[in-house]
Amino acid sequence: MEFILDWKSIGSLLATFVFIRTAIHDFLPPEVYQVLKRLFLNIFTSLQPKISILIEEYDNSYNNDIYDAVQLYLSSKCFSSAQVLKLAKSRNSKNLTFSMDANQKLEETFEDIKVKWSFHCVEKKSSGLGYARPHENRYFELSFHRKYKHRVQSSYIPHIMEVAEVIKFKTRERKLYTNRSADEDGRLWSSVPFSHPSTFDTVAIDPALKKEIKEDLMKFVNRREFYSRVGRAWKRGYLLYGPPGTGKTSLCRVIHS
Repeated sequence: MEFILDWKSIGSLLATFVFIRTAIHDFLPPEVYQVLKRLFLNIFTSLQPKISILIEEYDNSYNNDIYDAVQLYLSSKCFSSAQVLKLAKSRNSKNLTFSMDANQKLEETFEDIKVKWSFHCVEKKSSGLGYARPHENRYFELSFHRKYKHRVQSSYIPHIMEVAEVIKFKTRERKLYTNRSADEDGRLWSSVPFSHPSTFDTVAIDPALKKEIKEDLMKFVNRREFYSRVGRAWKRGYLLYGPPGTGKTSLCRVIHS
């Protein structure tokens, strides 16, 4: 026996479905209707093997730190996977930055978890005056099998944040700050890009003092969690004294590196 569905049969099925849905909505008590609605929704959701997480650029008009972290993280991954890339370079930076173009996809495996990333860019018209320029709603979509949901939350997302912090630290722009009288904006500090060739190997300083400074710096760098645990600001200060030309700026550059 063969069943052949023509347009009349399909139309009849749709009409029957709409009639049943309307009847259930009109004749069942609202409480029962909501229970059935949630039940069918849960059944439908459980049949979907994959789930997706959307990471938008802005969260209630504020910058989304997770979006920025994902962007940094994927910048180190997309070169070997994505088909179309965007290349950028900051004005005072020596590093090239790759990023995914709109509608590009990237796959990777983390601790046996296969995940898929995609970048989306949707143009939205700005509300308000008619001549306002349209803006884009940019977001990343992370897809994976639902059985890995808890592992993605507890392991993969923290891994992304840690890698992003390392990349941000390595590619940061070094600046030299100067304390001065407040400018017209009330700022007491001004900065300029800081590029200097000095290293610990080339700086002219007493070897014993050089060793002491290096050991103190490494001790400070490795105690970041301790500073956070005891509620102290993670910073270190040195008092440099001497006339111009004695190497204070060179030592600052060496310490900063």
